[in-house]
Amino acid sequence: MSEIHSGNLTIRTMGEKIAFDIVGKTAACAVLNSRELPVLLEFLNSYLASQSNRRIGFRIDLRQLGHDIADRFCVVVEAESKKLVVTPIDLSITGIYIESEKFTFKHGSQVVINLSYDDKLVALPAVAIRQDNSHTHTHTAFHFVGMVEDGELAPPSELDAIYHALEALWLNNSLDLKWSDQESGKTNILDVKEPE
Repeated sequence: MSEIHSGNLTIRTMGEKIAFDIVGKTAACAVLNSRELPVLLEFLNSYLASQSNRRIGFRIDLRQLGHDIADRFCVVVEAESKKLVVTPIDLSITGIYIESEKFTFKHGSQVVINLSYDDKLVALPAVAIRQDNSHTHTHTAFHFVGMVEDGELAPPSELDAIYHALEALWLNNSLDLKWSDQESGKTNILDVKEPE
């Protein structure tokens, strides 16, 4: 198979590379080297798993984003009348893994996790489910409370928006996925609009 089509997207092979073409009024193209395909496949497999079982979510490794989110994404843990800015390690729709040098959280500790990304903000009740003290800083995994309704994942719209913004940034960063305008030849970070 040399190419497949889905809506306004065409995926085609180019020797050892794969091209993703978006056709329509705002045509664009991105090319991946074969060494980048495992990252794309991991993302797609995680997405398929999350669709077949809505309680499974893709876990975004936020450390891979580095400076891209440092000024845009903030995590504050509220516990025992204290607020602490912590360093996020990874994030899924159902929980977050953080590191902190000041707070340690016992298994079962109930907290509120405040996530903010650009102009989006959400406060989520959470429970500490795992802690690892083998690092210089304490690492703690939290499970967000109330994300599942009737067996289906049902996050607040603010969490959904933050998660998907970070997911898109992670995908662009991990795949170095730049889209080029086919008319001008200019390359930009993925920002594709539906064709009219």
